Amino acid sequence: MTVNKRRAKRQRIRHRAWVMPTPDRRIDCFVTDVSEVGARIEVGDSAVVPDCFALLLSDNGAPRRFCRAVWRKPHQIGVKFARTFAEAMSLRASPDNSAAPMQLESEKSAGAA
Repeated sequence: MTVNKRRAKRQRIRHRAWVMPTPDRRIDCFVTDVSEVGARIEVGDSAVVPDCFALLLSDNGAPRRFCRAVWRKPHQIGVKFARTFAEAMSLRASPDNSAAPMQLESEKSAGAA
């Protein structure tokens, strides 16, 4: 018998979204399930997605979640949500992430305040 160890209940969905690894780059993806604390996303190649990124939930990018990858398969990534990109970076699993970290303009100005 399999025991579900998840803290939050997941909801299956199929929602088009975009991984934003840098402020000027978007990668098409689909959110296939979501909970209050994280999600599963489908991508063409999970190897090109960094450990920490913004997940844009609409074409205009207004609704977004900052994410940290917690597991990977070739075309899927499990992510944990963070309140800020800085928090996602601090939760990063490996300190030698090969992808360059991204800082959004809104966080740059918030950090300067």
